[in-house]
Amino acid sequence: MRLLTKEWKERLEKICIGVFTAIAVVVLGALIKGDELKGLSKLAAILRILNSGIPLWLFLIVLVAATLGGVRWFKSGRREIIHIQWKEEHCLWTVAHNGPTRWMQVMLSGFVTNSHPDLELIITSIYLEGTKPALSLYETIQLPAAHVCDEHLTLMVEPVLMPEGAPFRGNVILVDQFQRKHKAYIELKGHVAQSTVVQSDAK
Repeated sequence: MRLLTKEWKERLEKICIGVFTAIAVVVLGALIKGDELKGLSKLAAILRILNSGIPLWLFLIVLVAATLGGVRWFKSGRREIIHIQWKEEHCLWTVAHNGPTRWMQVMLSGFVTNSHPDLELIITSIYLEGTKPALSLYETIQLPAAHVCDEHLTLMVEPVLMPEGAPFRGNVILVDQFQRKHKAYIELKGHVAQSTVVQSDAK
């Protein structure tokens, strides 16, 4: 039985990070100013450790490290809900030109699975890791709950990450309606567009 959905887990994670960040800012600000941290010392009644021989600054460092470690562990336990089986023969990239500006034109094709049992996802943006969208999607991608979709996409992203014709190995980032980022590894073949040479009949 699932006690928390992914959305609530993310909300709880953000709340925890926000609380500990606020505490750290207040404490560090007080230490820099030389204040006595009277409010923090009241926690000694609950946390006996503050009355031990451990310096306060060391206790705070350990607390922050433990918090960050807990957050990383919590995130590592989350299961990806978007899975993609790429049609490798149809996945490639080439250089596109918009005036003097060079973009990566990316062609993607594959079966996209939304494994969440009851949450429909709407993909609002797609780009390669290390780039940003140069153009918005022509239309959003609807991924019904517990459904597989056969998708074919053409993206324009920038900057160009590698020499023309070189393969790209990395992640495709899919952003949903909740601004969550889903990663899917891909290997793109590099394609060099053939230039067209117009010959004149004049001799």
